Amino acid sequence: MIVRGYIKCSTCGHPHMPRVQVGIEPSQIHTFNCLNCNEPIKLSLNANDGPFKVSLVPIDNCVLIEETECTPVYLCADFTAHPDQINERFSFPSMNLHHLYKDSKIFESMTQSASDEKKYHAIHNDWLSIEKIWRLEKSDKHSIAKPLISEYAHDHGMQDTYLEEILWGFLNTLFPLKDEIRQELQSIAKTNQTEFREFLKFYKREFKRHHRRSQFDIMSAYFKAYDQHSQVMMYLRLGTPLSEIGKATLVEFEKVKAFYASAYEFFAGAIAIYTCLNNIKEGRTYDQLKHITLKKYLETDKAKRRDSILANSVFAAATEEFDSIIRNGSFHNWFFLHSDNETIEIRSGGTGALKNITYTEYLYHCGMMFKQFCQLFVLELELDQFIKDSGL
Repeated sequence: MIVRGYIKCSTCGHPHMPRVQVGIEPSQIHTFNCLNCNEPIKLSLNANDGPFKVSLVPIDNCVLIEETECTPVYLCADFTAHPDQINERFSFPSMNLHHLYKDSKIFESMTQSASDEKKYHAIHNDWLSIEKIWRLEKSDKHSIAKPLISEYAHDHGMQDTYLEEILWGFLNTLFPLKDEIRQELQSIAKTNQTEFREFLKFYKREFKRHHRRSQFDIMSAYFKAYDQHSQVMMYLRLGTPLSEIGKATLVEFEKVKAFYASAYEFFAGAIAIYTCLNNIKEGRTYDQLKHITLKKYLETDKAKRRDSILANSVFAAATEEFDSIIRNGSFHNWFFLHSDNETIEIRSGGTGALKNITYTEYLYHCGMMFKQFCQLFVLELELDQFIKDSGL
């Protein structure tokens, strides 16, 4: 369903006809640049009372106007559009999705009516509940968090539970842990139980507390800008390659500019978990790589740490999104959005060769990094279960 409205830019007065796709979340923020002066315009689509009771609400740099001759602009928070369709008056980009989702159970779960609370839970709303619970738990406000945990569990058909189980369910709903990763973990755990137990002690002592703090920050940053990231979420969940994705219609570069670099920094360090597991698989102690110790490995350049697991096809695939050029460009502040509101210019480290990618490509890279991050997080939660089962 598309909702049509009429607004004008408060800066230059140019009239627009936003054609807003009713999305999965009950309320969506839409930001695009004025087609005349290029200044950002922000409005929201509210569908809190159901899919057939929607309204457009101006937020920034625009006002509602009566119907007039306007420039159409298609806006959607949940998927992309072919560039030729964005400014067409009668285009329906959602029709392009049929070949992607016709046999997909994931898509069915994402597009249940938001009014049917027993079947559908909006990703962003779920995260806001989890974020509050997690924040309270971090602050040792367990008595305040407990009823919120019970409420979340009840709403999601779970037994009265705890934060880690809620996180496990949420992350697995977003991006189910691949069977081959879980099988690899279980195989390694059985191959050398004594050494795996030593690794669990090390993980609990050296990694767990620090990782949980960083995981909270990264997830909060991702969902704080979910109105941008959501445009490629469906494709990530369906495993759609970048070549089959159109153009993001909502652009707020500053909200997502730093995400890849910060997520990369954490992930490049956290893959030491895969490295330790691979050491055990190859018949060594968890803290001994083929040529150097784990201590020395943790002092090396993060951009090269993935090299230690490339021979393991499972762990190599689980870390495939690992673009040091994007990370370095963002980290060293040579990462700019051009005036076309689509092209991002990158210079790795501030001194390397210039490279251009599209805004949509960048969102996709961010999403792939987040997907890998989520799957490693699930693996860590399963390590926690091993620790509890072992009484460590």
